Amino acid sequence: MRTPLSLLVACLLAVALCPGTAHASGYPVKDSPVLTDNALYETGRLKTTSCRPAAPKAGSASSAERYLRSVARCLDATWSAHLRKAGKPFTPPRIRFHSKPRDYCGRPWPKDMLSDYCLRDSTIVFLLNGSTTKVSKQYAFMAMAHEYAHHVQKLYGIQQAYAELPHRNTRERYEQTRRYDLQADCLSAAFARSVWKSLDLPKSAWKDFLLVSIQGGDGYWGTHEYGKGESIVQWLLTGYDEASPGDCNTWTAGPSWVA
Repeated sequence: MRTPLSLLVACLLAVALCPGTAHASGYPVKDSPVLTDNALYETGRLKTTSCRPAAPKAGSASSAERYLRSVARCLDATWSAHLRKAGKPFTPPRIRFHSKPRDYCGRPWPKDMLSDYCLRDSTIVFLLNGSTTKVSKQYAFMAMAHEYAHHVQKLYGIQQAYAELPHRNTRERYEQTRRYDLQADCLSAAFARSVWKSLDLPKSAWKDFLLVSIQGGDGYWGTHEYGKGESIVQWLLTGYDEASPGDCNTWTAGPSWVA
């Protein structure tokens, strides 16, 4: 997923509590048990643990990098334990930071992007410069958690199964892509819930993040590959409420949930 640098907060949280508008017709995923019946969904809630990264200083790339690397270590601890529980091998992702936009993963760095996950070499990449080091702690935290969720999808075989899904047209492929990315949103929120009480964040941090998130997605990027802001927030709420990857099965969800 492309994580945007900044978004304007200009809507009510109540709007975020409703699923997206359904398409006239959906494209249910069939004959792919790796997606619809993955071992990831059977491992229960993520264990509540402590994560105490040092707060970054606004405008400081070095402190932002230290903060994000600390968050990544928390993610390593949580997801490695969860994969062992499922009998899966664990390899942590690489973490890289760029001070200016440059080619990565065989393509140019997209405009207005904070972070991304490169599938081919299992690397999470962040852009840290003057503007990106000023995002909120919770936004940076959730950006790392989202990109890490894509790594988890790769480790569980979800990414490969998604890449191999047949599709009849662009609309069908976009729905598959939304299911993939919305699942990462849900998984990132499940992790967040498992460590949230230990984080040094204001009480309004989660609500503030949801208000930002509803402004993102397809409306921000001008595409239909990531989901509407309402759909993103719905899956964030689902992951956060349950802290269980089993509730993040976007592949069997109705089309209105992946709009």
